[in-house]
Amino acid sequence: MNNSINASVTTNIKPTDIPVAPGVNISALKSGDPDPLEVVVEIIPGESTRGWIYQPEALKSIVMYVQEKTLNGFLGHQKPEDVPNEFKPPVTHWIGAIWKNEKAYFRGVVDAGASDLKRWIRAGRIKQVSIYGIPKIQVIGGKTYVQDYKPLSIDWTPLDRAGMVTNVVSTGEMYSNNNKTGLIKMRTDIHTGETRCVSDSEDSNLTGEICKHKNIPDGLRIVKVSI
Repeated sequence: MNNSINASVTTNIKPTDIPVAPGVNISALKSGDPDPLEVVVEIIPGESTRGWIYQPEALKSIVMYVQEKTLNGFLGHQKPEDVPNEFKPPVTHWIGAIWKNEKAYFRGVVDAGASDLKRWIRAGRIKQVSIYGIPKIQVIGGKTYVQDYKPLSIDWTPLDRAGMVTNVVSTGEMYSNNNKTGLIKMRTDIHTGETRCVSDSEDSNLTGEICKHKNIPDGLRIVKVSI
């Protein structure tokens, strides 16, 4: 099953319409780049292809994060087990964000060393991104609502990969019930499809033991996203 929310490169808003986060030096980022490129990505709240409903508040939290701290962007996602200790060179620097007309917009500077990515974007061969991170969810009336989101990166994905909707954001998601009544937090390895349990102490990373809890909905045990 695929996890995705609508997103695409947009021309509705120019990069200069989005303020830069504190401490960002655009001139330094573009220094020595003979062919600089900035992009804007648009993300709309709503239901994912998995059936999870992304609330505006979840996207607003990502916007606020980028406004304060920025984010890196990679070609595809890191493996969850590599997140704590791997330094993967970014191909895009997400340096600003705004919330406008019930949509999230993210401003990115493509790195000087990512000449192939620039060509692919300009040619329309790459125009899909995936927000990678840790969602906070609540199940109400049988429906799953994503209420908050801690982003780790906004990454580029291949064009129209099988199983993916065109121009979408594909996200790693986790399942949880009430912590005080037997918490089950789960994350699915996007590369292997393996579902893992995550304790409260592991909320800040993507590690965990293989889930041994019972009574977990079957549909959440077999989720696999190939990025």
